Amino acid sequence: MPLAFLTGLICLGSVGLGWLVLISTVVWATWRLQGQHAGPISAGIGARMGALMGALAFIFYLLLGTLGFALSIFLRHNGNEIREGMVKQIQQAAAKTPDPQVQEMIRWFTTTNGLMVLIAAGLFMLFVIFLISGTAAGAAAGAVARKKPDQ
Repeated sequence: MPLAFLTGLICLGSVGLGWLVLISTVVWATWRLQGQHAGPISAGIGARMGALMGALAFIFYLLLGTLGFALSIFLRHNGNEIREGMVKQIQQAAAKTPDPQVQEMIRWFTTTNGLMVLIAAGLFMLFVIFLISGTAAGAAAGAVARKKPDQ
């Protein structure tokens, strides 16, 4: 839990750095469990540990990010400025696309419902990235730890 909290906190500053911290903590936790466990850790157990770590790190990232966002809006009263900035970026993307159907779809994202769908889709993709990264790192660490000769 503390490592997942730390990973979520670091992801707020830089998702790339947080991703590296996620992978390194999963590898470290797998090898640490390997040392405490009576037998070798399999890739499956490592993958499950990594998936759990990825899910927990995402939950902490989401909670801390939501808290930071809410405090920003509460303290600065800039909710409309944030929304207008997002809408402006979406409109700029629509202006770069010559296809009228794509422009209309992109313009839909400037509505309240469209922004909610866009944010939800982005968070879902980020969750999948956290989950896949943690699972892959855990499986790899478990597989490598299993092949190490006993010392």
